[in-house]
Amino acid sequence: MAWFHRKKSARQWGVGLSQQAVHLVSDDGQLTRFDCQGPAHWPALLATLPVQPQDQVHLVLPHSELSSLSVDKPATEPLTEELFWALKDAVPIPPQDLQFDYYDLPAQPIGRERVNVVCASKKLLSGICQAVPAEVVSIGNEEMSLRHLFSAGEGGRPLLVLNLNGDGDLLLAIYHQGMLYFSRWLQGYRLNQDELDPYILAERLSLDIQRALDYLESQLRQPPAERILLALSELLDSSLAPLLSDTFSVPVLPLDDFLEQRCADWAALGALRGGHEA
Repeated sequence: MAWFHRKKSARQWGVGLSQQAVHLVSDDGQLTRFDCQGPAHWPALLATLPVQPQDQVHLVLPHSELSSLSVDKPATEPLTEELFWALKDAVPIPPQDLQFDYYDLPAQPIGRERVNVVCASKKLLSGICQAVPAEVVSIGNEEMSLRHLFSAGEGGRPLLVLNLNGDGDLLLAIYHQGMLYFSRWLQGYRLNQDELDPYILAERLSLDIQRALDYLESQLRQPPAERILLALSELLDSSLAPLLSDTFSVPVLPLDDFLEQRCADWAALGALRGGHEA
């Protein structure tokens, strides 16, 4: 006879999805990579994750499987109904399969009130959630998941982050006190190639960085960025840091040095940290 039963404690996990891999990030920051062949294979792979039914999972969807846009904020409630009619012809997802959510940014551009909308396929989301052998408690995009890496209690000025995801897509985002102020996916970069001239790359990136910094100060009326954080690759981070630092006269350093931690999927780690904060 069992006189008492000790309930198994639930663990939390971050799961980052990409075209070529699924990343499982644990509480201690350890990452396990599972290779895959695109979104069609996600459900079968997710079903085999080494998690327990009582565990909690925080999913991060890649930029490639989402449609994100900034639109004028509707003046009438409910916002979801007004946004649906604005979105149904603006995104490449059939209206009957459209699932979306929205969020406000903490600072609005001068003279405009905008809302950021993230759209995904209902069928894709359903297949993913049903496949995970644990409780899925959150699903997010990369740019919002990363904000949890930067404490809301930290003072100082904004941080500009360059993050290369598992699909080779490059995100430029600005965070301040745990909030996302600006994000843009940069086009035309092939940073997963082995042969890259850091001087040419730094020159190209400088143009995009300068536009973002100008927007932060002139349109969002925020203080100038305090530093630039790089999460591209170990080789690129070390070669670009001194070049960008000379251009912008602010400290530029790898994200893993700033956080004093290494991780191959920062968005998944951010989603996990967000779960602990909830």
